[in-house]
Amino acid sequence: MYLTTQEIHDTRTKYFNNVFSASNAALVATEQLLDIFSSSGRESLRASESHFTVLKTSQLSFMPQLPMIVWLDECARSGRVFHKTIDVMANVHKSLMQTAETQVHIFDKALMSLIRRTSNTSPAEVVPVLSIMEITIETTEQTLHGVTNAAIQVVESFDTEASEDIDVIDK
Repeated sequence: MYLTTQEIHDTRTKYFNNVFSASNAALVATEQLLDIFSSSGRESLRASESHFTVLKTSQLSFMPQLPMIVWLDECARSGRVFHKTIDVMANVHKSLMQTAETQVHIFDKALMSLIRRTSNTSPAEVVPVLSIMEITIETTEQTLHGVTNAAIQVVESFDTEASEDIDVIDK
């Protein structure tokens, strides 16, 4: 056997911890989205109450402007909800990218251990090929880390741009 029982156990433990981390990110996001949408609903009800108050008091001079005011209020409220939703989704996206990278690292670590053990028991002609495989795995992992960081930066810049757009709508 090339992987020890302890290495197999550690790999499985890390895998399940990683899956738990991804599941936790999804649950946190769900909770945040529920909070966002429920508070948005409450805010809409409060806004509707003020609009109905205007209708009830029959402020006729204010009546022609009411549809535009309602529409603008709803645009701003929808923009805030959209922005908060983008924030939550960006955080989930970043978390899932980091989780995927961690999962690949777990697999690569087990693979590297297997390659090292194989090279200890292999003929001398095979050792350089196994060394090249190790270097390739390390390089691939570094590349994956770079791609993950770049993707996270793209998500963060999108989130920043969306925030700026929503701020313009809110004004």
